[in-house]
Amino acid sequence: MPAGQFAEWERYFQVYPFRADMDAAILATLSSIAVNVCKVLGKDAALPSEFLPDHMKPDTGEDNQVKMFLGAIQTVKAFEKTKRKPKKVKDVA
Repeated sequence: MPAGQFAEWERYFQVYPFRADMDAAILATLSSIAVNVCKVLGKDAALPSEFLPDHMKPDTGEDNQVKMFLGAIQTVKAFEKTKRKPKKVKDVA
């Protein structure tokens, strides 16, 4: 690629950055949410990093915030299963 064309691409990128990595991260997050919503309670939560392409996967550590968020979702789902219907109140007026 000629240097002039490369410089044009650099200027273009400054105005319109390539979003492939961001799109993959968003899709991975949505995929993990969809899997975790349909997952059986008590099973380990799927992390967004499990749905990333190999070149984007983190080298070390875990997504602790994501695990906490998904745990909260599972708690709400469990509560929804046990929630009782409200009693009807008689009209006093």
